[in-house]
Amino acid sequence: MSDSLGVTDWAELKFRFKFFRVIEFGRGDGSVHDRGSKMMTNDQSQGLTAERLQLFTASLSGMSIDEMRKAKLLFIKNEISQLRALMSSQQSLHTAQGCFGILPFFRPVVNLQRSTVMAAVTLQAEQITNALDVWGDDLGEGEVAKLLDQVKELAG
Repeated sequence: MSDSLGVTDWAELKFRFKFFRVIEFGRGDGSVHDRGSKMMTNDQSQGLTAERLQLFTASLSGMSIDEMRKAKLLFIKNEISQLRALMSSQQSLHTAQGCFGILPFFRPVVNLQRSTVMAAVTLQAEQITNALDVWGDDLGEGEVAKLLDQVKELAG
């Protein structure tokens, strides 16, 4: 007896499920569409590196000066939004860690997690500040000052 998929036994159905799952999700190393944690962290783990800035700047070729300014401004605002999201997740993690911090056994782990997250926040804030220093003339002093205030407010 076969079903609507033409599957005659459970072994064949199990094989098909594994086969399609491998095609959809990749090998688990992020090669195709590894959904879950890798998909969320790929963009954030790169940070605002010099290579990423160069790639972005290269993508602006052929645009007018005003369009380039708007694109750079949007790029920096998106990075500030990512920093804001990182700070929000850090605050929720801090709340959850409060329960574990009571027990002396968990204190070293909690302290390590906190310092790791704060290092990531500091790194991203410094990278945004560096990008604003480089693009300061293009964006204008008023915009740069407002964006720097936002970054300093978030990073504390």
